[in-house]
Amino acid sequence: MELADLIAAVKAAATKDALESLVKAELSLDLDKRKALKTLRAEVLKGLGVDAEEGDEAEDEQAPGAADIAADAPVEPQAEPVTPPALEEAPEPEIPAAVGNRLLRHKTTGRTIVWTPALSRLADLEEV
Repeated sequence: MELADLIAAVKAAATKDALESLVKAELSLDLDKRKALKTLRAEVLKGLGVDAEEGDEAEDEQAPGAADIAADAPVEPQAEPVTPPALEEAPEPEIPAAVGNRLLRHKTTGRTIVWTPALSRLADLEEV
């Protein structure tokens, strides 16, 4: 394969696997696939004596939307302040008093206790 054809094939490689197989077959080199496709393509083109900028132009021609998407990625969205909905100011409902509770009071301390049959038998407690 001629140098011009090889350069065109490197620029046209769409995936890392395609680029790797091309470079292995033609140049007998192994690529580090942990790097980005753009970086790998630039390294191969640099080794072939072609500027990396020319490779970027070919990539832009192939996928014109890719550069726009990458340029838009770091833009942070504008967040609008969140306002909670207004609470209705309704009066709190009254707690109804317990009607059937009987109370016991301790004769010496004055504390009140809810009446139970067992407590009502104690001499220190009297019903209120």
